[in-house]
Amino acid sequence: MERDKDGFTPNEMAKTIAAGSVGTGTAIGALSAVGIPGLSGAGITSGLAVLGAGSMLAGIGTVAAIGYVSYRISKFGISKIADVMERDQQ
Repeated sequence: MERDKDGFTPNEMAKTIAAGSVGTGTAIGALSAVGIPGLSGAGITSGLAVLGAGSMLAGIGTVAAIGYVSYRISKFGISKIADVMERDQQ
């Protein structure tokens, strides 16, 4: 399989994009679930405050950690599923 100028194959790019989407969606979902409904200024502010136990700065760190952990777990899972699918096709 050919690599692009950055050294990625199309399969690797698809896995990274899918994992990034999961990480982003999980972080945004957690933020909107704990705050005032909606992703307005009040919803984001209250969500950050709740996730940070009263501190919006800690809330930003918590949202970043949730997103990163979700990204890493989903990238691992997507890679394992892709490996099994590739092995089954051979």
